[in-house]
Amino acid sequence: LSGDLSLSTVASLIHFSPTYFSKLYKQLTGNNFSEYVINCRLNKAKQLLEETDLKIGDIAKEVGYDSVPYFIKSFKRVYGSTPNQYRILNAK
Repeated sequence: LSGDLSLSTVASLIHFSPTYFSKLYKQLTGNNFSEYVINCRLNKAKQLLEETDLKIGDIAKEVGYDSVPYFIKSFKRVYGSTPNQYRILNAK
């Protein structure tokens, strides 16, 4: 998840244009490809918060975020709490 999972990169790996791949993905799944990538990254972050003692910045990097503040903002938008708040409430 930490690699380049941009639409253009993934489309080129399967020899599709980004536009065609985007339309096909949306048609088959009902979701945008970028939303899928974000959800996968944040789900993995949630798991790491629950199961490890990794620092928030390390988790952000592990799941493909270069910017810790952007990771925190994205996490809060999806889960309603910051990663640190989530960890405190859900640590196993």
